[in-house]
Amino acid sequence: MSGPDRSRLPSATVWAIVTAGLAGTAALSTAEPAIGMAALAGVIAGVACRFFAGGHGRVAVGAALLPIAFAGIVVGVGVTADVGGWAAALAPAAALVGVGLASAFTGGLSPTAFRRTGNAGIVSGVALGIVAVLFPVVSAAGGVRVAVPAALDPAWSVETTGLTGPVVGIVVAASAVALALRAVPIAAFTLPHRREGAVALRTGLVRLIAVVAAAAVAGLVVATLVGSLVPRIGWIVDAVSTSGLLRGTLATTTALATVALACWLFVRLVWLGSRGGGPNGSDGNVAVPTLVGVGVGTTVLAVVGSRLVPGTVAADLVTAGLLVTALLSVTVGLVARPYAGVIGEEAGRTAGTAVGLGSGLGGVVLGATVDLGGETGAVVSGGALAAFCAIGAGLFAYRAGVYGSDVAGDVGREAVARDVQLVRFTWTAAVAGVGVVLATVGLALATALSPTLSVPSTVGVVGGLVATGAAAWLLFE
Repeated sequence: MSGPDRSRLPSATVWAIVTAGLAGTAALSTAEPAIGMAALAGVIAGVACRFFAGGHGRVAVGAALLPIAFAGIVVGVGVTADVGGWAAALAPAAALVGVGLASAFTGGLSPTAFRRTGNAGIVSGVALGIVAVLFPVVSAAGGVRVAVPAALDPAWSVETTGLTGPVVGIVVAASAVALALRAVPIAAFTLPHRREGAVALRTGLVRLIAVVAAAAVAGLVVATLVGSLVPRIGWIVDAVSTSGLLRGTLATTTALATVALACWLFVRLVWLGSRGGGPNGSDGNVAVPTLVGVGVGTTVLAVVGSRLVPGTVAADLVTAGLLVTALLSVTVGLVARPYAGVIGEEAGRTAGTAVGLGSGLGGVVLGATVDLGGETGAVVSGGALAAFCAIGAGLFAYRAGVYGSDVAGDVGREAVARDVQLVRFTWTAAVAGVGVVLATVGLALATALSPTLSVPSTVGVVGGLVATGAAAWLLFE
């Protein structure tokens, strides 16, 4: 007999959490409208996480959206940082609210989705880090068309004979392609009874590449020897040794083969890690769609970054943004993997928790940056009221998620009446609203009655937080 299912929330609970999330985002956006962009990036990240619970096609879409969502969060942090140092923390808080909104709409996040999200986050971080390292080099060279042929310039410029550059380039490119083919996991492309034929085909291709590379090198050597005897033929070696097209072709081939080698090694690692019925065994191997999706998302970011206004400052900003996005992606990946094990069957509760935590943290940050200026009216216009509203919305969302998850586990998400949920949510909203009113009135009175600025601000904020804490205590009853 299966246990209670808390992975899906009742529809009324979903709308309650969504309403609270929108209210919290609106309150946080009073400090900087760009915070709404960070919340939208959070929604995209939440949708991407949900896609990881599906088949290979959905996993590929989720992996493509993940780096784009992380980049949106980083841009939101950069924009809100202009308001103040502490205000930059509002963007991650709003993004967490967005993740909760997406989780509520999509039915929660399963342990499998969390684990796959963690894997994709790490892969995205590595890919974005590589792009961040290459971006300033390509930008300084004048674009991809110039940077790619210049990649083999160190080998081409060795002053021995005209053969050095082409020979080194051919050997390096052929070796990279051969290693990439050798690392291809046969099981990913063929059936078990055709394995021997596939192995033979792979071995034949590797040998063919070696023969072609050896023939090209031998042809250059012969052309050089003949050219030394017949000067009219020497132009062949000169044309080959100075060809930018050949350098670009060999550099591109080497780069693509190296990326393919890294991808195949990753696929093999995940494949071996998912065998034997371990903790990842039931998740299935989604390494290939993850790599494909991450490649698409990273390419989109690289193309968008390259289309920005040219200049040293713009290139530095793009590089810094890519590096921060890579760090954020790896951090999320490392955190999501172990957290997936504690999600359990109450995945539906994560929606309310994410919205509540994001709104609550954002409200505290917004309250810490309030400057009333000694005026009572500034309690409403200066951000204090918005901070209290964000905290109240967060508390409401958390309690709604807990209640909806418990009800779904006790009687089923379809069995509980909508009216019963609305009565509970109305009471919760009323208590949260009273807490917001008490906090606002207390801060206004402290500001009006106290003769100095620092003391009333401190007393008012502490009093407001105490009042909100008292309302939170009632919500737990």
